[in-house]
Amino acid sequence: MSSKQKVWIPAILIIAVALLLLVYYYSLDIPHARPDFRKEKEAGGQLFTTMGTIALYVAALGFSWLWFKKSRKSPSRIVKAVGTQIHRAHQWLGWAALALGTAHGVYLLLTRSDDHKIWSGIASFAILLAIVGYGVFIPRIRNKWMRMVHRMLGIAWVPIGFIHAGGSMLLAAALTIAIGILVRVLEKYAQSTNEPTNN
Repeated sequence: MSSKQKVWIPAILIIAVALLLLVYYYSLDIPHARPDFRKEKEAGGQLFTTMGTIALYVAALGFSWLWFKKSRKSPSRIVKAVGTQIHRAHQWLGWAALALGTAHGVYLLLTRSDDHKIWSGIASFAILLAIVGYGVFIPRIRNKWMRMVHRMLGIAWVPIGFIHAGGSMLLAAALTIAIGILVRVLEKYAQSTNEPTNN
């Protein structure tokens, strides 16, 4: 492993920690006995639960930047315009997802610490924190592997997040894929109609 490829090491360690947390999560033999807080009307409980769900969709939108990476050369004016806006918002979307996830997690740690689902949440948050961490250092560390690790962590977050958030994570992932398909359709349409582009 070259010195540049060593940027993978922290990511691998974080994924290993997340997997250990999931093993512990599954080892707790109380899947049917855990408290059902959905029936309780806690002050602010629903708000912080919703914040966690919103974090998934914000992160999905941020990940969608992947489909617009080459938008400057896109034959579609719509893809170019949207790509420019998502590029500008990409980092802010990452910070917003982290802030919402942090608020969600801290509240639940304080109020629902006896729910073993906390452990899958910590595993999911560890990956999200690593994604944002790598994102912060991408402009500072000129290394082609940084972006790849950042992207791979985003992909790894999906199954881990699914274990914690279930259908909400699947819907967020589906939204990301749908955006990618829409980008491809718009570009194909622009090519077929010879839509003029402003370079």
